[in-house]
Amino acid sequence: MNYGNGWVKASGDFSAGNWIDVPANTKTFQVRSQTTEDGTYEGNESYTIKAKADGQSNLVSGTVTIVEDEAATIVESVTHLRDGVEGGTAPGWTVNFNNPSDEATTVRLNFNDGLHQADIGADYSGKVLIYNLAGQKTGEVVLNAANNYQADISIPAGQQGVRVYAETLNDNVYEGNESITIGAGVPAVSNW
Repeated sequence: MNYGNGWVKASGDFSAGNWIDVPANTKTFQVRSQTTEDGTYEGNESYTIKAKADGQSNLVSGTVTIVEDEAATIVESVTHLRDGVEGGTAPGWTVNFNNPSDEATTVRLNFNDGLHQADIGADYSGKVLIYNLAGQKTGEVVLNAANNYQADISIPAGQQGVRVYAETLNDNVYEGNESITIGAGVPAVSNW
């Protein structure tokens, strides 16, 4: 609180409201509140305080904006998790965020065959399994020509990323090792 003679800390808990004593003959005073750095992207947020004098029936409010200092959540990288085996072990990637978000984040996966050597329908089925970083399955999507080999997945709030696995097929044709390259991005925020 600043009543005109410098800042002083008001006593008490203001989370549910609290009365303060304003010095006599004070017409205006300033109020400020400490913000907390949480390392999570939340976007700009509004903060409203309400006040009234003793005996006043209506509350008067004032709103300020807390400007977000974290960058919007984007896919920072897609890293190799493990190689796969035809008809067996699924190859995997880790999709990494720059920082977690306070709400679910949509990530678009791109498995277009133009990105790699393996062919959908022959070397991998198009089924993509989604796991959180703790190794728990959270969903799956099927990629095909109808969806242009792209799919949106929802990552819950607070996550640093997700693991993605492609279901392999055994085509019984020797082709040597083949690569699968994927792209991932947050639509309207970042591209792959």
